[in-house]
Amino acid sequence: MADNAGCLPCGMKVMNRAARNAAIDAARADFGTQYIVFPNPAYGSWMTNFILSAIP
Repeated sequence: MADNAGCLPCGMKVMNRAARNAAIDAARADFGTQYIVFPNPAYGSWMTNFILSAIP
């Protein structure tokens, strides 16, 4: 169980966005069975990623 991809045991915390997306695509069948993600809307690394993606 995790609140973002960086908490999953796939080493995603040290990956860049493209590598993380590829790892998630490769593990697609495991989501909902081995990986359960509960988003945390209050805080998290998603905030930094969201803000940085909005900067041209």
